Amino acid sequence: MELAKLSANLQSPDEIIDRHPVIVAPSTSLAEAIALMRRQRANSRPHSNTTVKASISCALVVDENQLVGLLSPRDVLNLAAEYGWQTMKVADAMTRNLIVLKKSEFTDIFSAYKVFCQHSIDCLPIVDEQGQLIGLVSEEKIRPEIYSLVKMLQQEVVTLQQKQRELLESQSEIEKQVSDRKLTEEKLQNSEAELLALFNAMTDIVLVFDASGRYLKVAPTAPQLLYKPAPEVLGKTVAEIFPEAEANFVFNHIRQTLASGETHRVEYSMEIEGKVIWFDASISPLGVDRVMWVARDITARKYAEAAQQKSEERFRNLFDDAPIAIGLASVRDYRIVEANEAHRQMLGYSDADLAGMSFADVTHPEDLEADIEQVKLLVEGKISRFQVEKRLIKKNKELMWANLTVTLIRDGSGIPFYSMAAIKDISDRKRAEMELQHLKERLQFLLDYNPAVIFTAAPAGDFRTTYISENVKAIVGYDPQEVLADPNFWSSRIHPEDRSQFIVNFSELSEEKNFICEYRFLHRDGVYRWLRTELKLLVDSRGLPIEVIGYDADISNSKYAEIALWQQFEQERLVSAIARSLRQSLQLEEILNTTVAELQQVLLADRVLVYQILPSIGGRVIAEAVAEGCSPLVDRYFGEEVFPAQSYQLYLQGRVSAISERDDPCITPCLAEFMKQIQVRAKLVVPIIQHSQLWGLLIAHQCSRPRDWQEWEINLFQQLVNQLAIAIQQSLLYQQLQTELSDRKQAEANLKISLKEKEILLKEIHHRVKNNLCVVASLLELQSNTVADPQLALMFEESQNRLYSMALIHEKLYRSTNLAEINFSEYLEDLVTNLFHSYNISDNRIQLQVIAEPISLNLETATPCGLIANELVSNTLKHAFPDCANGTVSVECYQTGDGEIHLFVKDNGIGFPQNLDFRKTNSMGFQVVCTLTEQLEGSIELSRQTGTAFHLKFNELKYSHRF
Repeated sequence: MELAKLSANLQSPDEIIDRHPVIVAPSTSLAEAIALMRRQRANSRPHSNTTVKASISCALVVDENQLVGLLSPRDVLNLAAEYGWQTMKVADAMTRNLIVLKKSEFTDIFSAYKVFCQHSIDCLPIVDEQGQLIGLVSEEKIRPEIYSLVKMLQQEVVTLQQKQRELLESQSEIEKQVSDRKLTEEKLQNSEAELLALFNAMTDIVLVFDASGRYLKVAPTAPQLLYKPAPEVLGKTVAEIFPEAEANFVFNHIRQTLASGETHRVEYSMEIEGKVIWFDASISPLGVDRVMWVARDITARKYAEAAQQKSEERFRNLFDDAPIAIGLASVRDYRIVEANEAHRQMLGYSDADLAGMSFADVTHPEDLEADIEQVKLLVEGKISRFQVEKRLIKKNKELMWANLTVTLIRDGSGIPFYSMAAIKDISDRKRAEMELQHLKERLQFLLDYNPAVIFTAAPAGDFRTTYISENVKAIVGYDPQEVLADPNFWSSRIHPEDRSQFIVNFSELSEEKNFICEYRFLHRDGVYRWLRTELKLLVDSRGLPIEVIGYDADISNSKYAEIALWQQFEQERLVSAIARSLRQSLQLEEILNTTVAELQQVLLADRVLVYQILPSIGGRVIAEAVAEGCSPLVDRYFGEEVFPAQSYQLYLQGRVSAISERDDPCITPCLAEFMKQIQVRAKLVVPIIQHSQLWGLLIAHQCSRPRDWQEWEINLFQQLVNQLAIAIQQSLLYQQLQTELSDRKQAEANLKISLKEKEILLKEIHHRVKNNLCVVASLLELQSNTVADPQLALMFEESQNRLYSMALIHEKLYRSTNLAEINFSEYLEDLVTNLFHSYNISDNRIQLQVIAEPISLNLETATPCGLIANELVSNTLKHAFPDCANGTVSVECYQTGDGEIHLFVKDNGIGFPQNLDFRKTNSMGFQVVCTLTEQLEGSIELSRQTGTAFHLKFNELKYSHRF
């Protein structure tokens, strides 16, 4: 592929030019220019392969339509550390000696890239022939295109090298190999013994693999050239024997040979018992799923070729005398093979030390993964070389930053042999970069969080402030000089309840995580304001703390809104809790105690109580929650003088009394005296009204200090009073019901005694009916013994079975705890089992399957259904299996969701006669079945597909209760 064709895939110069760059005047302030440059960067979308080195773009400086200078990110960073840069103009920081490119000279990206490389610049203005500005080209926009071109050129070179190797193959050698392989294949097909003899006669390695790389055969020749002894590899795959790289090499050639169906030759090396051995191998297909691998030792030849291609002595001199550190490592296990004198001086390891080490042993663990990934790409041919910056571990355990340029050393066949790394110590540069990065972080942090109060503080102690922005006075009312003069100024004005936690969190500040906290701070006006503070710890290159930077923001409004929301939530939660108590308990005492306890916790009041009004004698405290240190009032009585009649009428009208201070002149002397007697400074009283009568009062006391009762607290009391009124009403109803319930329990006990007597009588009736049916069946059995006609004896036997089926129902009811219904599934299983015994079927000639869901049926439904099952199973046992034939009888019963019951009686016998309609037969059994089906108001169907299958569908009969 020609260079012109490759360049055709690149963008044109017109597409690369930014025709709307940032343009500022020399008199523009530097801060304003930076803001424009940051906005330009935010609006742009850099190429996915481009590394953005700064968060701002370039700006062109134009004065009177003439380009006079350039302001780049590098210029901004150079001024970042200078004091007062915010007051500078663009003219103070811009680059005046401009490098520009005319539009006529900008024919392709290479012309611009040449200028970037020649002058080490990042931005290049484009002008016309008269010097007028057209646009701007940045180096970061061209770089991906250059990288793309280089990548395409590398791929083209690899393709040309591959074609060159294929052309150098000797045609005569290929023909000879093909002839030899064909002859070998014919011998292998003729005799296995000849193949074994051939293996024994050869001195090369001969292996047979299948398509998955599994060893099928290993010739007993040259065992010293095998990676492992033959018994250890037979039956295993190459992935189980070789390391990953070697296994992939072998498997790829096996797959290539089977895919092409042709013999391939390859030269490769392998380390066996610490010695690298070179092989010349030919891989030939054996059928469609096997290959033969014949390898010859060519180590001597390879070493001779290597000796001819280079001079070992010259390489050694260049290697050892190189002024930079160089190391060679194996691409297979990364073991360090050679290191020059500069390498030993830099890291301190001797040749003896390096003999048992790999480059992973001298690489910092955090940098190792990326380094190994690059080496893999290098070995796979995806890159020709790479540069990496990483930390190396010296012999004395010190860390050193180094820049490594890594390439590959290949053998004569182009196979990767060693990786060679040139190492440069860049520790000083990395330290400077890290310090600059810290400076940029500080500047960026301050810019991002304006206009909040920006500050810095010492990393240890009690938050000593070292710098604070001027707007601190607008936030907390203090001058910056006041804050900086006192080391404990800030921490001493944090609310006492928040100070200890703030100091603890500040002392635990680390580099990995910012610290965010919210606390109350004393404003100069004497009122606490809520502040939000975020802190970040800066450390030096050794990880030691430098300082803490942060900002403060006033969040009082949002915090008060949050507190109000919490109060509303607590109010709703408490009301819901009382409502749940009403639903869960009817005990008034329990509900009242829960209410006062919850209120006391939410309000943080010293005492919350419920005072009940008693007729003629005043009132009594019936529930109370009191804080520690306050005297209890529960169960105390107070006379009518404490609660006069005029107060009664006011509270009955819904009056709410909220007293903040007992010494208030508006309070009557008698009330103030009473509050003093019970040691109360402030109180809140809400009436409890029941049936238009004042039942009592819900009261909160503050004993230790005055208290201004909030509106939400009064609303909470009023809502809870409504719940308490409901609780009182329910409690009164509950007491009335208790009396009625006691009477009902006595009547229920009498009914149970009567019902027990009836159940005993009914069970006795079922027992007698069952006995009478059994007596009748026994009489029929005695009568059948006197009958000589077998047909009459069979009729007697069938009648016995019908009586036993009815008797079994009464037996189930007699033994059941429910006299109205029986478990039909158990009854059905017992009925069928008895029929099998009745017909003397005990030699497993006929298999029985009973599949019945648990269904409860009343007596009116179970009796006809049981008789139907009796007739159908009896008919099957008599006629389905003549001449002692084997078979299976299946009885299934289940109930659908709509209540319909399905009964199946199936067999796999000779089948029901085709010309016989069971509904019109003279058989008594089928007449009984059809009659009882009508009685059940159901339907019955016959299927002759496989044997005989009767399907009965019905619903449980509903009759009026007898008792």
